[in-house]
Amino acid sequence: MNIDVLLRKNAVSFSVLLSGLSFWGLYTETQNVFSAAAITLLTLALVFLAVLVCDKVFKYSVSLKGAVKTPVYFVIFWFFAFLSCIFLYTAFTVELSKTQAIISGEFEGGRFSSLFAVLSLFLALYMGKRDAISISRIYFLLLPLLLLPYVITAFDFIGQGMDTKELLRGEAFIFDIKYIVYPLSSFGGVLLLFPLTNENGKGPGKSKLSDFLWAFIFMAVFCVLEYAKYIVWFGKSGLEFINRPDRTMLSQVPFMNIQEIYLVSYYTAYMLKISLFCTCARKYFEKILKKFGLKEISYVRAGYIVTAAFCIISYTLSFIFEEKISFIYLCPAAIALIFAVILLQGILRIIKKRLFAAKRYRNLFKKA
Repeated sequence: MNIDVLLRKNAVSFSVLLSGLSFWGLYTETQNVFSAAAITLLTLALVFLAVLVCDKVFKYSVSLKGAVKTPVYFVIFWFFAFLSCIFLYTAFTVELSKTQAIISGEFEGGRFSSLFAVLSLFLALYMGKRDAISISRIYFLLLPLLLLPYVITAFDFIGQGMDTKELLRGEAFIFDIKYIVYPLSSFGGVLLLFPLTNENGKGPGKSKLSDFLWAFIFMAVFCVLEYAKYIVWFGKSGLEFINRPDRTMLSQVPFMNIQEIYLVSYYTAYMLKISLFCTCARKYFEKILKKFGLKEISYVRAGYIVTAAFCIISYTLSFIFEEKISFIYLCPAAIALIFAVILLQGILRIIKKRLFAAKRYRNLFKKA
């Protein structure tokens, strides 16, 4: 693979990971931030393992000779994956509607309206109009904007002393389900790159492990550096009282209008994520309609309309439950369901190809 292509694909994968992290943030509201950091890295490793499994199954299913007809029951898998993508869109949109007013006073008093959410949805659908090509280009181009707030906060340490005594005090390891929920919600979206690839292994959409490996390595290093910045700046004991230390550190940079920078970066992360969710939801629904024999122009148009309609309905219904449940806790379930669909598709395709090959060999043996 060309080194330029390798770097670009890893940059896109890293951008997918970073956009989730920029949106939800590293979890720090704990008495032992080292436990949260360790489980964050473990969760990132588990997501990479899931990507590795999907990649291996995908490649093996492509490498087997023979073309098999997609079973009708795949429609059920695709529909559940479609609903999972819709839910992920809803969870991110609900979180944005709650957080936007906190970031900037300009959005207080109900200024964040449902109309803004609908306009963002239409923009997300437009961003993914060319599927993997559009998504990869947009993620690649906007990666510097995601990195900007984290780079700027490095200037907080200029002229500041560091108290390292607190870092030497050992504490017992503790566990909280939030340690897994937050990083999984941030990083798990990278699995949605697989539905955008060409299932027949033709064209530029075919995935390779090298497209993800360095992205995960850089993300692990990035998480360690960010946790180190937070611990040094706020201290282990003070960090648990800070909701978003990245935003707080950004506000400490002198001579800059920081809130607007953070708001732009935060909204960019949101748009990148929902563009991926909406595009994958549309592609899954198009597969369903295509399976029922609709013409391409019909199922493409219907895919946009139905995806937009389900997103709007889901977001509207969320107002009924937003005071009762925290949507982030259900994000891992949606990601796990998408992973299961991707995996089952590959495994069943392998089984069908093997059965088809065995049947062909038996027929050749009988003829001989």
